[in-house]
Amino acid sequence: MDADTRKVLANAIYFKGDCLYSFDSLETRNDVFHVENGKNVTAGFMKQTGYFNYASGERCKMIHLPYKGDKQSMVIVLQNGIGDMEATEEEIQRICFDKLKYSAKQQVNISFPKFKMTMPLSLKDYFKKLGMINPFEEFANFSQMDSLKSLHISEIVHKAFVEVDEKGTEAAAATAVVMSVTTDASFHIPIVISFVADHPFLYYIIDNETNTILFMGRMCEPGLD
Repeated sequence: MDADTRKVLANAIYFKGDCLYSFDSLETRNDVFHVENGKNVTAGFMKQTGYFNYASGERCKMIHLPYKGDKQSMVIVLQNGIGDMEATEEEIQRICFDKLKYSAKQQVNISFPKFKMTMPLSLKDYFKKLGMINPFEEFANFSQMDSLKSLHISEIVHKAFVEVDEKGTEAAAATAVVMSVTTDASFHIPIVISFVADHPFLYYIIDNETNTILFMGRMCEPGLD
């Protein structure tokens, strides 16, 4: 915002969930996380052995970690190798989370890093690519909001925050529209199960009843700063 800003329309979503099966912080150990570009970093890996809904396929494996109350869950999708996460994302889009949710529970050794990440993102260009052009121009017509017809949208920004630790997950996201005056694969269950997320993975926070994705992201390099 600056001196020309006249209106801001904002919406926000916030989620804080404690793991149904929390991780013991005494079991957390530093280990190596392999980043996509070949760099290795040290991170605190949470560890647990328990019975979870689990599935695996040719490209990746998935695990369903419920939160207390069993209304929401985190789904972690771990590629079998490093690279081409876009292809894995496309594959996950074709898979209903119900198939994982109602799969037989298996005993799984889980190990993945706790992390905190923040992502600011400008959505202006994305909206323009979708065909929303005029509202960003100086000739935009917001006359029902401003009789002087002097308003246009100067920016649409989105910022997301996710933190995952031994107790659970805290996440929040906000999107703001800023208006300024015109001045310028099939899955199978393996016999031995080990889920060690020591390289980039996808994560989804979902509503268990509707399978609605509340938050989603890529964890490419763990950080707690």
